[in-house]
Amino acid sequence: MFPWNWKMPFGKQNEHSIGGSFSPEHFQKYVDQMMNQMFPPQIKEMMSNPSSWSHRFNQHQGAADYSASPFSEKVFETHDDVFIRLTIEDKSWLHQMKISYTRNQCMIMDAPAEGDTWTIPLPSLVRKKGAKTVFKDNILEIKLPKSVEWQETEIELPPY
Repeated sequence: MFPWNWKMPFGKQNEHSIGGSFSPEHFQKYVDQMMNQMFPPQIKEMMSNPSSWSHRFNQHQGAADYSASPFSEKVFETHDDVFIRLTIEDKSWLHQMKISYTRNQCMIMDAPAEGDTWTIPLPSLVRKKGAKTVFKDNILEIKLPKSVEWQETEIELPPY
């Protein structure tokens, strides 16, 4: 009656080519077979073992492995600013530490040892100027003002 019935893989005309009428078990087997053909083995592994996701993600982080940071950083934002609080174990780190940032991440270099680099992603875009730091009770607080400018560009339409 409906024109799309003949296109379905489970219609009457396809029973013989696929292997007979479909029970729920046959249907599940058919779907599993199609999914195995569509997805690579890594996706199948992730679907069967969800706990491997975080392990595989952390494995590919390299230098940006946030869990290994010696600072136990806390990043949060208010309406106007993004704050990063770093626990500094030794005040001598401050003499060699260099801090720089882009619009979406903060980099901490040469702390605790020279040559170390730690990258902290920021929850929102920040301005290029206006950052401030405060050190008190072994906590270094970095205050970055949020960017409020929206990068908007008008697109001209062609005449018609």
